[in-house]
Parts: sequence; C-alpha cells; structure tokens
Amino acid sequence: MWLLQHILKRKQKKATAKPALVIVDVQTRFDGSDNAALLNSICQLIDQAIQEEWLIITLQYLVMGNLQPRIYQKLQGYKNWQSEFKQFYDGSGEVLTACQQAECQSPQFFVVCGLYTADCVRSTAIGLAVKAGSVVVVAQDACYSPPKRSWFTFPNLYNLVLANSNNCVAKAQEKLQVLNPPRPIAA
Repeated sequence: MWLLQHILKRKQKKATAKPALVIVDVQTRFDGSDNAALLNSICQLIDQAIQEEWLIITLQYLVMGNLQPRIYQKLQGYKNWQSEFKQFYDGSGEVLTACQQAECQSPQFFVVCGLYTADCVRSTAIGLAVKAGSVVVVAQDACYSPPKRSWFTFPNLYNLVLANSNNCVAKAQEKLQVLNPPRPIAA
C-alpha cells in the first residue's frame, strides 16, 4: 500500500511540476550586461516565469559584480527566486542545489539564458541536460556573446533545444511529448 501511495504521489508531483528559469551571469562587470535587446528578452522571460510561478534561479560568477539592476528590480520580492554563486563555467550543480532548496527537485524543464553564450550558458545548459536528464531550452535571443562566438558550439543532444524566448515553452513541450509520449490506456 505504501509503495502505491508513493508512486501516485510522484506521478502527481511530476504532473504539477513547473519549469525553472535559469539566468546565467547577467552581472555588471560583464560586457553586454547592459545590452537593451538582451535585457528586454530576459525581462520577458522573467515576466512569464513570475506570472506562471516558475522557480527562477540567477547564477552569478564570483567577483564579476552585482546582478544587473534591471533584473534585480524585476526579481526583488519574488518568492520563488533563488540566487547562487559559482566559480566555474558550468553552474548546473548550483542550479540543482537551488532546486533542492526550493523543494522543486525536478522541474518540468529548464529555460536557460544569459551571458556568455559559448561559455557559461553553454556549459550550464549541457550540465543540466546531462546531470538532470531534463529538457533544457536555451532562449537564443536572451543570450549574449562577444562577437565571433558562435551557436555552433552547442552539441546536438536529444534533450537540448535552441529557441527564442517567445516560443521556448512550446519547443520544450514538443520535446517532452517526443521523449514522453502518452501511453495508451489498457483495456
């Protein structure tokens, strides 16, 4: 009986799991952190995440300044916001720790954005795809890299998707349907 209750509780928890938004290194000392188009796209994602009550995790690289003020103002007072500091490019371990602290151990999927595309965003997205096994969507228009850095550095992983901020949820749900197709009910 206990096992059946446990399985039903896990299924219910999975069904109600929400996405998590991961904002990587949008800090004052990084070039590009004041890019208007970047900030508009990130703020659009933040608005959606707050409206739908997602977990929002900001990653900050040690000694690279404060979180960009416009983002801080958007997040200030939001109950589902976790902020983590990291020492390396890959912040996936810190994201997973933040998920555990927020009692949201398995988000439905992750939406990743921030600075720099070919470095910390890439490393964190790959880390989440591999370590968590979750679908990870990188919102391309909400990422920034110095010139001559490329999106070609992203590997072709079955659970890593590149999309724009206005369709990243739809792309994640498409990928989830492919990875977890509905099972027919036995007669």
